[in-house]
Amino acid sequence: MDRFDLIVMGGGSGGLAAARRAASHGKRVALVEHDRLGGTCVNRGCVPKKLLHDTAALVEAMHDAQRMGFEGPVPKPSWARLRDRIQEYITNLNGIYARNLDKDNVTYVVGQARFVDSHTVRVGSEDLHAERFVIATGARPKPPPIEGGHLALVSDDFFHLPDVPERVLVLGGGYIGMEFAGILSTFGSKVTIVEFLDRVLAPFDEDVSKHMHELYERLGIEVHVRAAVTRIEAAGAGRKVTVRPRDGAESFEGTYDAVISAVGRVPNVEDLGLDAAGVKLDARGFIEVNEDEQTSVPHIFAVGDVAGRPALTPVAIKAGRRLADRLYAGGTERMRYDVIPTAVFTPVEIGVVGLTEQQARDRYGEASVKTYRSEFKPMRKALVPGTAVRALVKMVVAGDDETVVGLHLVGPEAGEIIQGFAVAVTAGLTKKQFDDTIAIHPSLAEEAVTLR
Repeated sequence: MDRFDLIVMGGGSGGLAAARRAASHGKRVALVEHDRLGGTCVNRGCVPKKLLHDTAALVEAMHDAQRMGFEGPVPKPSWARLRDRIQEYITNLNGIYARNLDKDNVTYVVGQARFVDSHTVRVGSEDLHAERFVIATGARPKPPPIEGGHLALVSDDFFHLPDVPERVLVLGGGYIGMEFAGILSTFGSKVTIVEFLDRVLAPFDEDVSKHMHELYERLGIEVHVRAAVTRIEAAGAGRKVTVRPRDGAESFEGTYDAVISAVGRVPNVEDLGLDAAGVKLDARGFIEVNEDEQTSVPHIFAVGDVAGRPALTPVAIKAGRRLADRLYAGGTERMRYDVIPTAVFTPVEIGVVGLTEQQARDRYGEASVKTYRSEFKPMRKALVPGTAVRALVKMVVAGDDETVVGLHLVGPEAGEIIQGFAVAVTAGLTKKQFDDTIAIHPSLAEEAVTLR
């Protein structure tokens, strides 16, 4: 039986970060993964999605150029060629991760790890023993629990579409559904979004949600909120979908070339043998952890999606590194989950950090919260006749000193812009300190330091 100081189960963002950091502290570490290294983000998530988003932005820019007076036809992109290029890029990343593990002296074991007892996992026919474990096996999309739900594609399938569907229904108006809808629309699909809740992008600030709903409709994307897909049926090579509005209106049907479900994810816990180790799950089926990422078994920890944490790669990476530092280097810092910058790669990007207006009012009280807001046409679109694009900048402040507790951007490159402002919000700066900052003109980002 091989023995280690730490065994990490799962080779996604959190697992790789924890394993490499623990090894850097001189510990003997093994990482066990049965799939490709990199997890959801690299293989079927943010990396291929961002590559598609950036390519869609090029397509949009070429159409904008034509409307601005550039002569010549807009070349048609090849989805199949792009898809294959993306997979080649991902394969290269898989190799880089494997080489990094080797360079850092982490033992990489290919297979499914399953607990035999709380200090031993079995991989194939081999037993591995460790003093401590980190579970970082992530989560996966689940088919919608409706009649014919198995006929819907899930997010993993999106990156392997043989071609751009002419007509597509996206089930779910969260950030994944909105991103997929925006990419497909830019590539020429006629897209319909169906969202059960009262608004798209429900976890985001209400002004951002409203702004994006209106933008998508101006872009020709059909958006239905307060509605549920109740049935999916095969219709030749396509799919017939029944949609029931929640307001009691009559159900309606539509036929699409594809239905993509972007609702619901479940943790990858079934094959881990958690019962044998005594690890408990919470009411939702995720691994139960405390603020130190510790499970019900003191020497077993869990980070990332599998523990129900925000499904964001940088969150899992930082949590994994800080955990390893606490375990092996006398570290004291815990992961902060209250100020997490987030980007949504819709055709007009969203960048947010901190609290929504409603969250701030709930936390600090109505009288303590104030908002500043600006909406305008971004210069990127100034010379595009009849553009549908509008930018939005909203700041949420709290207290007499007007500490900035939330910043919400919609506009070109909002994902890049919000990263810098996230430092300021995380540091607890006030609106006066934002106002004291000299603006860069003309830019979208200057609006955040000139709001009145």
